Amino acid sequence: MRGLRVGAENSAIGAVMLDALLAAAGLEVNDIQLVSIPVNEHINNYRSGKVDVVVTFEPVRTELLSQGAKVIFDSTRVPGRILDVLVVRADALDKHMQQITGLISAYFKALDYFAKQPEDAATRLGPYLKVRADQVLSQFDGLISLSLTENHVQFGGNSPKLLKLATSLRDLMLKRKLLHKSFELEHLVDPRCLPELQK
Repeated sequence: MRGLRVGAENSAIGAVMLDALLAAAGLEVNDIQLVSIPVNEHINNYRSGKVDVVVTFEPVRTELLSQGAKVIFDSTRVPGRILDVLVVRADALDKHMQQITGLISAYFKALDYFAKQPEDAATRLGPYLKVRADQVLSQFDGLISLSLTENHVQFGGNSPKLLKLATSLRDLMLKRKLLHKSFELEHLVDPRCLPELQK
């Protein structure tokens, strides 16, 4: 990849994946030609040859693969580095605790249904993802949905794992100048809405 034009979104996920990719290749960011492009321009920039490599994600990944692109690195090589989280304003959390708790409970029920009935779940999800039902499961390749128990580990205790990950991300974003100043993170992790674990 040395000297190649690498397109990446100027965002946290772009920074995390680019950092991991460069580390795996034994390169520094100044060893490549970094091209900052938003995700909605990834396909056109790759297709037109404006970039040689693109750091992207679904559904762009599936589209590029269908056009002959090859995956050279993905997040399965750095497990636990990229997590999707539900973010709620503090005032909304206090005001709508019951509804948010219900939403999270429904999410875990949906995960359970997806695990037990993947074909039916794919048929139902296809229209929302704007892909055919047979393409839905491929979009979840390599995606690990944390169980309720794992969520309690991420959010709970005196030193939540999620807080350590957020600290690492904050420091990387400061290094890549995606953030202009540091800030405290402790108040960002709140496990109160997680359903209780069954005894």
